[in-house]
Amino acid sequence: MANVKISPPFEWTHAGASKLLEYYEHLFETQAVDEILSAFTEDVHVDYSGTDPFVGRDKLRGLLKTRFAKLKDYRLKKKVEFLSDSKIAASWKSEWIDIPTRRRMRGAGVEVLTREGQLYTHWVASFHGWQI
Repeated sequence: MANVKISPPFEWTHAGASKLLEYYEHLFETQAVDEILSAFTEDVHVDYSGTDPFVGRDKLRGLLKTRFAKLKDYRLKKKVEFLSDSKIAASWKSEWIDIPTRRRMRGAGVEVLTREGQLYTHWVASFHGWQI
């Protein structure tokens, strides 16, 4: 999986966006950081739950690596909630084992991604996790 593009083979339709989210489920479950990052601009603006907003793909790499280092057996399911010419909103549910505590966890979140051309320029996400 070299360079991820958010256009063909994924059409920017509800059905295509659902397939795109399935693809991202796989990337996040396998912790494919480089493939995830290739969908974002160098100066992506990120406002991710529990962190200070920041700008930059390199900082996003750090966020992903930090999160992934704490996750074992991560499972993710995303759902398209809204799609426009430049935005996709999705909800997600996830389960994992928290490595530091060895506790089984479950979470839910929502996200909005804004694109320009073939890449995402903004990622806003809110997430909540709890022990099961």
